[in-house]
Amino acid sequence: MSEKKVVSIRGIDEDLYRRATVFARETGKTIGEIINESLRLLLSIADFSSKSISALLSELKEGLIESGLMSVIIKNLDEVSLNERDLKESDRPIVLTNIGRVFIENNVPFELFDKKIQAVISCGELNVPKNYPKVKVLSKCYYVKKINYI
Repeated sequence: MSEKKVVSIRGIDEDLYRRATVFARETGKTIGEIINESLRLLLSIADFSSKSISALLSELKEGLIESGLMSVIIKNLDEVSLNERDLKESDRPIVLTNIGRVFIENNVPFELFDKKIQAVISCGELNVPKNYPKVKVLSKCYYVKKINYI
C-alpha cells in the first residue's frame, strides 16, 4: 500500500461526509478507510463492461414491466403538483426524483398517496396535506431537504 498522506477533495457533499463519519465511528474504522472502501466498490462496479450492464438492465427492466413492478419515474423538474386524478390515472407506482418542489394536493386521500407514491428521492421540498401520518410520509423520503404539512 502507498504511503499515507493528507488528500483534500473539493465538492464533497457535507451530509454524505457526515454520514460516512458516523458509519466509521459505528464500525470502528477511520473515515479514510471508509472512503477508500467506498471508492474501491465504486471503481469495481465501474469496471464491468457497459455491454453486460446494459444487457442486465434491459432484462431486469423487461421482467419488472411484465410483473407490473416497474415504477413510473418523474424526474428532473423544478416543480410538480399531483392531484387525486393524476395518481388514479397511473397504473404503476410513482417515484419522484430530483424535483425542486413537489406538491400533493389536498384532494389526495392518504391511502391513495400511500398506494401510488413509492418514493420521493433527492427533492428540495415535499408538500403534503397536514392530515397525512408523518412517519409513513417520512418512510417514503430519501434525501428530501424539507417536508411541509399544509
